[in-house]
Amino acid sequence: MVNDNPVERITDLDILYNFEASAKAAVTAYAGAAAMAYDPALRSKYADLMNLALTMHGRARSAIEKLGGTV
Repeated sequence: MVNDNPVERITDLDILYNFEASAKAAVTAYAGAAAMAYDPALRSKYADLMNLALTMHGRARSAIEKLGGTV
């Protein structure tokens, strides 16, 4: 019996690609928010969040490469 359910064919690599894309979007969003914030404390918080998202993006890319994927 062939399983045609696409949900059951999701691999770890598929999940990592989705996470990598989300982390990349978060970096962009936080950078934009930091650029628009007038309050220096708020700008700093957004910059911290951007750096955290950038770290997670790098880790996701490394995990993708480790599993044989391309980025």
